[in-house]
Amino acid sequence: MITQPRRLAAIKLAERVAAELGEAVGERVGYSIRGKSKARRFITKLLFVTTGWLLHKLIAQPPFIKSVTHLILDEIHVRSSEADMLCLIIKKLAKQYQRRPRLIITSANFDTGNPR
Repeated sequence: MITQPRRLAAIKLAERVAAELGEAVGERVGYSIRGKSKARRFITKLLFVTTGWLLHKLIAQPPFIKSVTHLILDEIHVRSSEADMLCLIIKKLAKQYQRRPRLIITSANFDTGNPR
């Protein structure tokens, strides 16, 4: 599962990865955002979601975290209350359950300022 801060990013990335694999969106690669989903249970292995979608899912169904093997929090430098709350909930849930997802946090933001 890969989180994105924006709905359009989740959809476009799912489309791009599916195209690279020569598949249609909704097979091995899918997405789930508020009110819209292209994913098939037990078939979709790589799911792009918005940060808000995952946050709401974990609040409503905390054991859902056990079904996730790998969780990539992408664009985490885009600070929002949703992203901060998601990090807090994942930390709390990771302590509760034996089966935890592998967590990868990514950020493309870096300081290009003058080192002097």
